[in-house]
Amino acid sequence: MISCVRLAIVMTGVLASASAYAQAQLVPTDAPKPADTKTVIQGWNPFLALTSTFNLVSNSNVIGQVDGVSTVFGLGLLSGVEYIQDKHYFQGSFTVNEAFSRTPVVDRWVKANDVAKLEGIYNYFLTEHGGLYGRLSLATSFFPSSDVRGTSTSWVDATGPAPVPLATNAFEQHLADGFRPFTISESMGGFADPIRREDIALSLRLGAGGRTTFANGVFVNHDDSTTPTVELLRLSDVDQLGLEGFVGAVGKLQKGKVNYKAGLAVLLPLVNNDAADRSATFLTRVAFDATLTYAMSTWLSIVYSAAITRDPQLFAAGKDEVQVQNTVLLTFQLNLVKKKEPPKPKTTEQQLEEAIRRADDAEKKWQEAEKHLQELNNTNTNTTTPPPPTTPPPPPSPPSVNQQP
Repeated sequence: MISCVRLAIVMTGVLASASAYAQAQLVPTDAPKPADTKTVIQGWNPFLALTSTFNLVSNSNVIGQVDGVSTVFGLGLLSGVEYIQDKHYFQGSFTVNEAFSRTPVVDRWVKANDVAKLEGIYNYFLTEHGGLYGRLSLATSFFPSSDVRGTSTSWVDATGPAPVPLATNAFEQHLADGFRPFTISESMGGFADPIRREDIALSLRLGAGGRTTFANGVFVNHDDSTTPTVELLRLSDVDQLGLEGFVGAVGKLQKGKVNYKAGLAVLLPLVNNDAADRSATFLTRVAFDATLTYAMSTWLSIVYSAAITRDPQLFAAGKDEVQVQNTVLLTFQLNLVKKKEPPKPKTTEQQLEEAIRRADDAEKKWQEAEKHLQELNNTNTNTTTPPPPTTPPPPPSPPSVNQQP
């Protein structure tokens, strides 16, 4: 008998070629907001939301599947604040995404996702579509990381020319401590947002950028499937300073039901601490991050995100990896503090209807005033009677001829 019971409250798919230690934190936030007082909320505008994901799958005698119950549980925090006043714009955000899984093969809770990010960006508008900016970002993971297997496995450190054994016939290998790696990114320069519409807002940035990553002692998977062991690479601390460029786009489609965001950041590290003395062009860090969200309701959304990162200086010479991560989530969201939105501009049809309504109201008021004036004229005609004509007095009689003076 083949039976399968599935409760699909969340759909989760992850494909990663390396650990997610340097993903979305490499890409700056959204495009600069306009300084037009007619289209934005002036002053402070905070927001706070909680997100949750859950996946439960139970298999019994299913071909190609392991019998048992698999569970994925996740929680997230979306918070931040915006401040807009005249030519000044500041955005601060703090996001946390945590997910843990448990399967019949690994009968314990294992961390599946662990990203925490604090970021602030300030824009000063010199013109309507451009100005100066400054950005600071902190990114890390809260919990320790481990590679957990369902069967006995051997791990080796393949960073050097000869593999160094780490664990033999074990079920778990420690990869990183909590709050490791820890990345600090800062940049300043000029920005421009030449396109600013609801369906697409384009943002460009160019300036000086610096980055420090504390990753010494962190291991990342570099497995060779042809060997019986699992190869790991040891990462090192990174300090970089150079030129940074960014291009990004955000927008809303289908009356706000579909939201998208994409960004590409490039850092040319003219100054770096690379132990292998590789060139700045070779060490150029490239990060792409994209998110597509479909809102099924105010509290339920389907979110697809993709991140591709090339960061050669984290790895030993000749062993750098391109990190790829894809995620699909059905997410529940609870807005505790909802962000204020500016009033939407009226469409041509709405403006026409409003003009017709104002014309009708004006005509109605004119007719009422004309009617009231006519009533006043009729009332004055009926109540006012002209005075009777007066007869002039007769002229005096001439004096008699017989009358003596």
